[in-house]
Amino acid sequence: MRNKIYILAPLIALVLFAGVFVIWRSHDREVQAQRAATERAEQIAKNEAAAAATKANFAIKLAAQEKRAAERAAREASRKADEAARQALLDQRDDLTTRIATGERDSNRLNTAISAERDAVTSLQREADKLAAEQTVLKELTAKAAANQAAITKLLQQPAPAAVTIP
Repeated sequence: MRNKIYILAPLIALVLFAGVFVIWRSHDREVQAQRAATERAEQIAKNEAAAAATKANFAIKLAAQEKRAAERAAREASRKADEAARQALLDQRDDLTTRIATGERDSNRLNTAISAERDAVTSLQREADKLAAEQTVLKELTAKAAANQAAITKLLQQPAPAAVTIP
């Protein structure tokens, strides 16, 4: 019997070990299957979250791109408006410069004409003063001539004096 114990004990131990191993192995497979399913579910959730984050980032980037495009369009419109206003101011400045130059030319021409007219007026005033002086002189001469004529007429109407003899 001793011989049988040496053979049966290890065999029973081997069967018990095999049974425990099979139970442990099936339990381990279930645990690993649950772990794999959990990991797959976590990976799927992670992938879905990454996809959602990518979509959200894409939407954010698209919104930022649209905002930059709108800002660029606003800057371009502002730049064009500023350029148009600047060009209008430059045109206005050029127009005013032309008008000022024309006004200065007209002013110089009119000042020259006024100066010439003043000289003419001064000359005419001198001429009028000379003529007035001449007229005064002529009136005096006319008055003297009339007085002389009256004196001569009076002398001619007087009888001739008697001849005076000188001793």
